Amino acid sequence: MSPAYVVLFVLVGSTFFIARRSSASGLALLSAAVAIAFSLLKIQPTGTYIAWAYPLLLLGFFANRPVSAEPA
Repeated sequence: MSPAYVVLFVLVGSTFFIARRSSASGLALLSAAVAIAFSLLKIQPTGTYIAWAYPLLLLGFFANRPVSAEPA
């Protein structure tokens, strides 16, 4: 087993403990980190690896933004 796979499995195992106390946006960011780590290890030939990790990043960054209470 290569060291890259060991690091990947340690990342996946550690996200279990981090995700237990995480919010919804934190869970989306953790999922995106795992998705990007897997795609770095096994590159897809068509470039679709960005397409399925990108929505998780957007959810993680913008899900918990406070909504302004300004009247219209």
